Amino acid sequence: GKYSSALKLIMAMRYAILLFILSQVACQFVADLFLSLKYSNPKNRLENDFPCDLWVSDLKCDVYFEICVSSNGNSECDLLQKTTAVFLERTSVQMTRDRRIVIPLRLPLPRSLRIHVIAWDHDAISANDLIGEFSLEGKLQYFLQEERNLRPRKRCSSSISMELELKCRENWFGKLCETYCNPFNNSFTCDENGNVICFPGYFGPSCTRKDYCYLEPCVENAQCENTDVGYKCICDGRDDAKCYAKYRPCANETCSANGVCKPSPESADGFECECKRHWRGKRCEIRLDACELEEKRLQELEAGATAVCLNNGTCVSDPNGHDFHCQ
Repeated sequence: GKYSSALKLIMAMRYAILLFILSQVACQFVADLFLSLKYSNPKNRLENDFPCDLWVSDLKCDVYFEICVSSNGNSECDLLQKTTAVFLERTSVQMTRDRRIVIPLRLPLPRSLRIHVIAWDHDAISANDLIGEFSLEGKLQYFLQEERNLRPRKRCSSSISMELELKCRENWFGKLCETYCNPFNNSFTCDENGNVICFPGYFGPSCTRKDYCYLEPCVENAQCENTDVGYKCICDGRDDAKCYAKYRPCANETCSANGVCKPSPESADGFECECKRHWRGKRCEIRLDACELEEKRLQELEAGATAVCLNNGTCVSDPNGHDFHCQ
């Protein structure tokens, strides 16, 4: 029907929007790798075991690093290629905490990494000298587990260790930031694993369907059913206006001008009419004749006769409608 066609169109539009969002985020960075390096060379020796400097006043190395990070066996430094500043007169260097190197990552995250670091001794008046060349390869998860020592190309007195920390960017979750969750329509939130958690009043895989039975509940004891286009309330075996909490039975002129409408859950129509003195009927649409008025007056008395005519007489209203007589 027309409702199912409209629903299909809405779902198709939402799916198209979701595909557009995913196409946009595919070009964005989803995570950051934080690379920490710790260098130690207590003897201030080069790879060939010569001292870094021969001057008595300048024995320590003026060290800097060339860093290359490659992914998935790539021979190029596709993730990072960096030359650091020179650290003067150092037997050790710690590039940790706020001095860590940040490597932004896109999807899909690399399955494996190769970390390659070359340590040099900077000389102002001659060629720079090689302190050592270090590298390590492995799965991404391997690097994330703990601090690792890089393997030197040749045996030397210096060493370099490294540590990697992976941090997902906003709206990305999971151990490898593989799950995207963006609460863009204010109907859900995301847990720490990126699972969609619908807010009360919404349901469905993306929380796009409104739970009208929660948002606009039916009256007490009525049965609520969500539909493709809204909801329906069933009471007394049928979908009726009086079954809805927002139903206002006295919003219209239900009792004409001759009575006052009062909501009444016990009534089949959800309301009752409190008629003025000269009127009666379900909607106060019937004017009382003289006999009926007199009978009503007697009933309202605290004590007295309850019959208009005595001795089994019959009350007859006069044609003018204002008087009566007994016969």
